[in-house]
Amino acid sequence: MIATHGLPIGRGRARRDWTYRSAPAFSSGAGTVTPQAGAGVGTPPTVTPHQGYRGPFDRFNDRAKRVLALAQDEAIRFNHNYIGTEHLLLGLVREGEGVAARALDAMGIELSKVRRAVEFIIGRGDSTTSPSEITLSPRTKKVIELAIDEARRLGHSHVGTEHLLLGLVREGEGIASGVLESLGVSLEAMRKKVMETLGQPHGPTSQPLYRDEQRSAAPPGPTGGGTFDLFDNSAIRALALAEAEATSLNHNWIG
Repeated sequence: MIATHGLPIGRGRARRDWTYRSAPAFSSGAGTVTPQAGAGVGTPPTVTPHQGYRGPFDRFNDRAKRVLALAQDEAIRFNHNYIGTEHLLLGLVREGEGVAARALDAMGIELSKVRRAVEFIIGRGDSTTSPSEITLSPRTKKVIELAIDEARRLGHSHVGTEHLLLGLVREGEGIASGVLESLGVSLEAMRKKVMETLGQPHGPTSQPLYRDEQRSAAPPGPTGGGTFDLFDNSAIRALALAEAEATSLNHNWIG
């Protein structure tokens, strides 16, 4: 079960409790979700909402829901007990047909490359993980919130894979952002490619990337480059392990 509590939704920061569960059923408090007959991993389930309830997944289209299911599958593959931004990125690449997958492919981001980078930075867990043990990391919750906001800003009625990728880029500080940059793709270039794939103008964003909103007033590093430019491989791995440990303790900070 992927259980998240207190996720801020929308500009008003209204809070709701919600739960995401994979096969054999998905229950969000919003209704019962049953897998389609003969469905495999990542197949979008059928939703029967409870009357009067609107949860954060109500506006997700089938491709976006499948990305979340694939992200959980990737977490299980790595024996991780949480879904981090890195697993979400793997799900977006693996989905293969949506706007996000096409934009990532156009930038040369391949599933095998992302998996190798994730394994190098984080490694694999020591024991197998079951779906009931998996939770969303604080950064992934934030990406989902930002994806909903990206859909709203673009005037789209549903949240698709493109909005998840835009939210991931806008959050800007998770392991996935470091993976993209390590593969030679800047976050701004990734955003522009998504907007280009959508056929939308891709000038500067109307509000700062989330990394800029949260960054301290410390002066920039001498390279002026990406988040991980001043970190060697050992430092990147240490940060990744610290984030995983914070997640396991239900902390939304690394201290």
